[in-house]
Amino acid sequence: MSASAETVAPEGYRKLLDVQIFKDSPVVGWSGSGMGELETIGDTLPVDTTVTYNGLPTLRLNVQTTVQSGWWISLLTLRGWNTHDLSQYVENGYLEFDIKGKEGGEDFVIGFRDKVYERVYGLEIDVTTVISNYVTVTTDWQHVKIPLRDLMKINNGFDPSSVTCLVFSKRYADPFTVWFSDIKITSEDNEKSAPAIKLEHHHHHH
Repeated sequence: MSASAETVAPEGYRKLLDVQIFKDSPVVGWSGSGMGELETIGDTLPVDTTVTYNGLPTLRLNVQTTVQSGWWISLLTLRGWNTHDLSQYVENGYLEFDIKGKEGGEDFVIGFRDKVYERVYGLEIDVTTVISNYVTVTTDWQHVKIPLRDLMKINNGFDPSSVTCLVFSKRYADPFTVWFSDIKITSEDNEKSAPAIKLEHHHHHH
């Protein structure tokens, strides 16, 4: 066997690819608030080239004023507005990102949204937690890993095979600013290989 052939994993045993949500270009999605409290550019969160981390620009989540309208929300899509199948990532996968705050102690709701057209009790379902469950935000950069199973096993009908967005939303009415770097979904697991399909050979007799 040649040396090059030995280094290739067997067919069907590739590591699950990272799903990159934000790296350095504008995110696709929708962000907004009742009275303009959330800073947006073109209905999405601004990319901040003045605050960088590991040489990359950051994504700025900036609630500029006290939230008097009662709400703000930011949706960051995984694949445009298409659904994305994260079912193989649930067991051992993570939502990973780096975060730093303007003052420290910032807290907000974080989670995922799905979209299932044929579901009778609602088109979209969110599964959420609060970021303070996983990190105390400070003015220094910190790496955060949220296990997907914590969120996606919440038994509210959420469908991990039809995920559209990462969701940030309001916990408290206070204004705050945080920056994100390199938001992605990761797993050390291998892809499950599709079962081999047996082709039936039909012989036509003339």
